[in-house]
Amino acid sequence: MTQAALPILRAQGHGHIIQLSSVLGVWSLPTLGIYNATKFAVEGLSEALASEVKDFGIHVTLIEPNGYKTEFGGSSAVFGDQLDVYNPLKESLTKIEGLGPDDYGTPEATVPAILTLIDSENPPLRLFLGKLGYVKTERVYGEKLQQWKEWKDVSEAAHG
Repeated sequence: MTQAALPILRAQGHGHIIQLSSVLGVWSLPTLGIYNATKFAVEGLSEALASEVKDFGIHVTLIEPNGYKTEFGGSSAVFGDQLDVYNPLKESLTKIEGLGPDDYGTPEATVPAILTLIDSENPPLRLFLGKLGYVKTERVYGEKLQQWKEWKDVSEAAHG
């Protein structure tokens, strides 16, 4: 769809491509590896695309919702074979922020945010939707930066 829209947007000299990703394309959760992988791919594709089309007046925004009260993971989901060895991990997931019953947003509440994004003259590359995405991303990226810093000498030595 994006590829089909780009010639039109280039010809008109402006436009806005909105890609649906997830906070799980910015950081991952156990047991959702395949879902995370697809969202990480959308992130990489969209970030590169944003750089490629900005000079044509085209914006790209990744929508990064946290969990919402939908059928995601419900009757439409396909699950792999259960392995009992992972039961303790699965049980611990309810203690991770973003997975408690009060952590899921109401889908209808996203409408004003999307309309604000559409009307923006300078939209962001990423827009978190919900209360959890920014908070957890800030923590996860802080931890990543700290670990990268701890291994900086090893990384630089590998340069030669």
